[in-house]
Amino acid sequence: MVKADVSIGHQDGSEDDYGLKWNGLVKDWYVEVRPLSFLSLTYHSDIFAEGSYFPIYDDNVAAGNIGSSGFSVIFRPEQVAGLRFGVTLPFTEETTNWVLVDGKTKEGLETTEEKINVGIGAIYDFGLAEIGASVRDVADSDERLLGFYIYSAGLFGQVEGVNLRAGFAHAWDAVGVEDPVWALDGYGSVYGENLWNVAVEVTDVLPVALTFEAAGNTNSEDSLFDLYGAVTVGIGINDQLDLSLTGKIGTDLNSDTDIGSIYAAEAALDFAFTEHDTLGVAVDVGFTSGLKVDTGIGTAEVDYLGFYFPVYWKHTF
Repeated sequence: MVKADVSIGHQDGSEDDYGLKWNGLVKDWYVEVRPLSFLSLTYHSDIFAEGSYFPIYDDNVAAGNIGSSGFSVIFRPEQVAGLRFGVTLPFTEETTNWVLVDGKTKEGLETTEEKINVGIGAIYDFGLAEIGASVRDVADSDERLLGFYIYSAGLFGQVEGVNLRAGFAHAWDAVGVEDPVWALDGYGSVYGENLWNVAVEVTDVLPVALTFEAAGNTNSEDSLFDLYGAVTVGIGINDQLDLSLTGKIGTDLNSDTDIGSIYAAEAALDFAFTEHDTLGVAVDVGFTSGLKVDTGIGTAEVDYLGFYFPVYWKHTF
């Protein structure tokens, strides 16, 4: 998919209160060679378990990826239809500089340790559902991620038009979702050593389409915000024109800090002028009220208000 958008907006507290932004985004480009029917050699191919996807946020949890931006080998055993097993080498290294002598750091005794990031994982689609599991950064215990995900279109064959996604990730350091709430200076991140996610889509069941998604950590001390949630109501005006209304929240569940919440709302109008091309215009509003922020010398309460008017084009292949 190719996506590009232009936004005119305003944000309180920024050096440039009003601005024009251009964002160009190319997603899902890759090179794949299949020398054998059961073997794929890929480059720059992110291969996510469907259960790791956020349909509103339009991104995945990193732990659900059995591919990478580097080189991957994907096996599809012919004896087990729907199974993919991947080994990936992202072409990046984790470099750690550390000094430890008798439990204390000593000047001039620095050691550099480089570890190549290797990942393994599998995705199995058996019809009623798809399950996925991955281990990323196998060689680096400081950065290692474990992910387990499930996806079912039609709710395991029980309710057609209801899709379920769910997952859980564990990290030796932290795994997160960066700015899923419309970002006001990056205040929207949710992360932690353990991160769960869930999403439900309801289509062709009600007069409108409904989508709900959420993510959170299991330790409220891990991140600024501990819970993210979003709801979208989609209204089909005609065969080419769709209206969507979305509300989002990021909130702190730690009673000791209780920094507050961040909110966002969006109204978007999409016009599909070809089978593969969509033009859209939206109004995005984000705000906080009494958000407690660490200034380095204490805690201050801040109020933010931001709004943008994106105009965008999407092309799918």
